[in-house]
Amino acid sequence: MIWLAYAGLVVIGAVGIHIFGKLGAGILDPFLALTIALGSAFAISLATLTATGKLSPSSIQAQTFSPKGVLIAAAMGIAIAFAHGAILYMYRADAPLSLAVPIVRMGAAVIAVILGVLFFQERLSITHTIGIAMSIAAVILITR
Repeated sequence: MIWLAYAGLVVIGAVGIHIFGKLGAGILDPFLALTIALGSAFAISLATLTATGKLSPSSIQAQTFSPKGVLIAAAMGIAIAFAHGAILYMYRADAPLSLAVPIVRMGAAVIAVILGVLFFQERLSITHTIGIAMSIAAVILITR
């Protein structure tokens, strides 16, 4: 289950997004901060592609670019910009880190599970259902 290692990296990255978003709240305009953040992400992605040889002419020629793949990647970019912009505004509005992160992450998790079941035919066991209910209860409890 190598995907769990990647999930761990996602957690580390998400913590960084929230910590640096909170630290930078009010220092820069959120859209300027978002532009710098996404520009940094672009630079790291470009450097990684270069370092792994995936930007070589032969590698590019071997790639298959489908309109569907490009559209999905663009939609993901729009979602990233929307979410990260909202995070910056959320912390600019003085959202407490200890409440904002659980609400945002648990909310996203519950919605992702529902969408996984509805659109990707993923199985939802009784244990998963109890976990979702507990996540919702946790959000309710921490906001009181």
